[in-house]
Amino acid sequence: MKLMLTSKGLSNKKLTRSFLKLLDKKPEDTSVCIITTAATNQKSTHPRIKQAKEIFLQLGIQQVDYLDVEMDDPIHLLNYKCIYIAGGNPVFLLKHIHRSGAHVILKEIAERNILIIGVSAGTIALGPHLKIINHFTPDLFVTEADFSLDGVGLFDFPIMPHADREDIFPSNHTISERIEQYEQKFNEQVVLLPDDEVIITDSVNKTFYRLN
Repeated sequence: MKLMLTSKGLSNKKLTRSFLKLLDKKPEDTSVCIITTAATNQKSTHPRIKQAKEIFLQLGIQQVDYLDVEMDDPIHLLNYKCIYIAGGNPVFLLKHIHRSGAHVILKEIAERNILIIGVSAGTIALGPHLKIINHFTPDLFVTEADFSLDGVGLFDFPIMPHADREDIFPSNHTISERIEQYEQKFNEQVVLLPDDEVIITDSVNKTFYRLN
């Protein structure tokens, strides 16, 4: 399994180098599919998703396509050498991952050792559950009363993207204070993921390591 878990995608040279090292092929022989679903109304027209595509093209990748699991058949994901799950609304994303059966496809892709890149909501959705999102942004769940918190389950620990961005999660309490509250409530440790860092799997030893 090859996972590259990020808060902001290939947002700096360090993350770009990490991506290139994880590829089995030369960039020109690689195909990438960007899952746009978390961007809700904008999807493939979202500026950050368009930017992600441009970064891949600049790296020499010839084929960069979009797929929306709300509308498209996720079976097409099997045709690509890299899957990039863009950020946005994690509740909306995971709902349609499960409804479309994309969770089954993503597990198969992981078993094939094809690189999967998670970005913010995409990173969280690949994990065990969305409890950390419910803790920080419960308003996202207001219209999803019957929604399951279960993630795709490619790893078993909760991750907090944007862990260094108090501006994204305004509150009377700091992110660190709220993380401590969460860990005490659910008795599980949260892995913090600042914007400029990445967590990568070692596909041989089945372990995770951090580049910072």
